Amino acid sequence: MNDATPAHVVPQDAAALPGRAAAAAGLRLARRLALTAGLVAIVLGAAQALTWTRLSAGLLRELARANVAAVPLAAVLASLAGIAGAWLMARARQRGDATRVARAARWPQMMAVVPLSALVAAAALLPRFAAAPDVAPPVPETTWICGGALIVLAFPLLVAERVLAAWPPVRLPEAPGLRGLLFLPTVILPATGALEIAAGLGAPGLAAHLTALLALLPGGIAAELALRAVGRCFLPPPPAAEARAVESALARMLAEGSRARSLAEPLRQHLGIDFARSWALAYVRAAFAPLLLVLVLVSWGLSGVALVPLDQRAVYERFGAPVRVLHPGLHLILPWPLGRLRPVEFGTVHEAGLAGDPIPDRTPAE
Repeated sequence: MNDATPAHVVPQDAAALPGRAAAAAGLRLARRLALTAGLVAIVLGAAQALTWTRLSAGLLRELARANVAAVPLAAVLASLAGIAGAWLMARARQRGDATRVARAARWPQMMAVVPLSALVAAAALLPRFAAAPDVAPPVPETTWICGGALIVLAFPLLVAERVLAAWPPVRLPEAPGLRGLLFLPTVILPATGALEIAAGLGAPGLAAHLTALLALLPGGIAAELALRAVGRCFLPPPPAAEARAVESALARMLAEGSRARSLAEPLRQHLGIDFARSWALAYVRAAFAPLLLVLVLVSWGLSGVALVPLDQRAVYERFGAPVRVLHPGLHLILPWPLGRLRPVEFGTVHEAGLAGDPIPDRTPAE
């Protein structure tokens, strides 16, 4: 018999995996991403940990006042959760075993992603539930230093995000998803820094509220990652060629903006509804940016409408210099921060008794 039996049969799933060289390149990239995001997380975590000490330096007081490092730390930890899952997948692909690749897409993802997602949730909740009570108002110089430091910390993550944007998916199939997760801290860090600077310019309340809103982004993405990782444990193992690390659709939509079609595509396939051809949505999309700009300008202009209560008067400051005293009523001034009102108590009588004064008889007459 001349039947030729091949000495080595390559499984179909293994043949569909990236080559060893491509997998090794993806693994090296995942390590560098983990190192970059890990160093930023260590800096932010150390800054947050110092706020729990008894040191009273100016910068530490400012960090403790609003937990400035908490929300950026949550965003960086969310990106680290995705990087950890991608590293596990790249390591399995480098070994060239289809069974290992399929297994790495299930319970190892849960073991890597869920603990980091829990840390993200804890860090995102710090500004709301762990604010330092009875602290002094923010010092402008200190807030500028803290805000500038947060903006500078976003630079290495921005470089990593740009590298992922140009990275070929054949070397690391999780690159598009990781780009979305890295885009999150590159937005959160400068935004938090800008809000910290705004707090020093006289708007600490507004900065605190907007920071709390920013915390919803990493919290929601972390919840999605954790649910996806846990859900994979109850699904059959995917083919090795289709196995991927846990990704976040919210993060990809944030990174890709209007180009993200993850929500419209299922509606088109299953219900036959094509939003791309809707003239109403096209009109809304075209008018959204101008309308938003008009609303922002109108809202800013309304900050120039000031109401002085009946029991107060206010000193009107224009560009930081006092101009005149405003009496009770409705007044039009320059919008914030060009014009400000300093309320002054008016018409209230304070009475303080001395030791030798007789106590007045306040019993009602019969």
